[in-house]
Amino acid sequence: MTFSKSGVASRWTALTSADRIEREFYELFETVARMPGQGHTRKDLTKRRVLFFPMYSFLVVYELGPTPIRILAVVRGRRDVKRLLRKRP
Repeated sequence: MTFSKSGVASRWTALTSADRIEREFYELFETVARMPGQGHTRKDLTKRRVLFFPMYSFLVVYELGPTPIRILAVVRGRRDVKRLLRKRP
């Protein structure tokens, strides 16, 4: 099996991008935990007491309530978010 330098470089770039994005998600989770209430409601998607926070093409859905907050979902915005939330306890 042969690897080209450009192939290895593009895989490395993809990994470092994925690592960066993952780190940003965890930073968002920590920020929301420290200062709950960030984000917005979506009455068109659920009647539950949750907030939505967009990040890239994802929606972070978290439950307001007692500390600590509860992250319910991190879903792509293109998914059927209403159906996904209906399935979650």
